[in-house]
Amino acid sequence: MAKAIKFPIDKNTTIHVQTPEGDRVLSVKEKSQAIGEFLEWLQSDGVVLAHWPDESDELIPIFDPIERLLARYFDIDLAKVEEEKLALLRAMRAQHEGQLTSDLVVPQGYRRDQCN
Repeated sequence: MAKAIKFPIDKNTTIHVQTPEGDRVLSVKEKSQAIGEFLEWLQSDGVVLAHWPDESDELIPIFDPIERLLARYFDIDLAKVEEEKLALLRAMRAQHEGQLTSDLVVPQGYRRDQCN
């Protein structure tokens, strides 16, 4: 089983969030950073990446953002990374609400269930 980040909600409840894509991002961070800085340097020097589509004589510029190029190179699914981030935020929110249910100060004019 893959490792998971644990968020205890109360004494009987713990949320486990797995982040395999996020883990992959962290595992290539150093290489990705170096390549990204190099690509930024190329752009600042006016260099444009381009490719020849199949059976074409025309060179086509590549305007993908650096983040997307790096994700493709390292085989990282950016949509999954975003889903994992949202899952972590939801778990942190549940943990926060679970720990502060009794002593949360609610602003005047709001009911407890309106505070998000």
